[in-house]
Amino acid sequence: MPLPMLYLAVAWVAVAGPDPAPPPWQPPPQLVAAVKAQIPPQSSSMDRMRWLHHFLVSPEGLGVVAADQISETSESVWRTRRADCVGFAYLLGGIARELGLPVSFGLESPGDVEPTASSGPFQVREAHIVLIFMGSRDGPWLVDHEGFRPWSPETRRLDDREAAALLWANRGARALLAGRCKDALQLTTTASLLAPRIEAIQRNQEVAQSRCALEASRGVDAAWNGRRVD
Repeated sequence: MPLPMLYLAVAWVAVAGPDPAPPPWQPPPQLVAAVKAQIPPQSSSMDRMRWLHHFLVSPEGLGVVAADQISETSESVWRTRRADCVGFAYLLGGIARELGLPVSFGLESPGDVEPTASSGPFQVREAHIVLIFMGSRDGPWLVDHEGFRPWSPETRRLDDREAAALLWANRGARALLAGRCKDALQLTTTASLLAPRIEAIQRNQEVAQSRCALEASRGVDAAWNGRRVD
């Protein structure tokens, strides 16, 4: 029987509740103020976007380094200076929006990507989240920690609820990998409600349900087998 597949939106080498508030890409006010004080005035949207990207990744600026499987919020990336593709897209996108730059989030599908690892009872398939910058006369650009590249039709544009869902989906996948079934089910359910159209997120929730059901049945069997008949 093949291993169930988990999908993570991570660095490129992938309980019902209210929407996350504030959204995970909301940047720290002091960081926004610092950017606004330093960004060259009266520059084009593309120049401002390139300046912001350089500021975030260069040692002379914020110095954020790429690190796998640390999907967190803009706030935590600012504190740790470490981010996978999700965290970096949140940070870059959140500040870009504060500057009035036209950006949205995008997901490069894991559909054609081979599983990158096996972990216990799972295979892991990684996808990649990018920022879509739409302020250039040359058309949309895809932006991640590595830099800028032209728009690709394989990239799926995400609405904000779907982009937020990636944080919960990744946390849920990591909980499954760590054997925390109940946490995984709560997290993946939140993600699936935020992004019902993203198949990989729905699959993660199904995997979490299956694992929890399996653990529950094992617990019942263990309790039954442990009974003594006097």
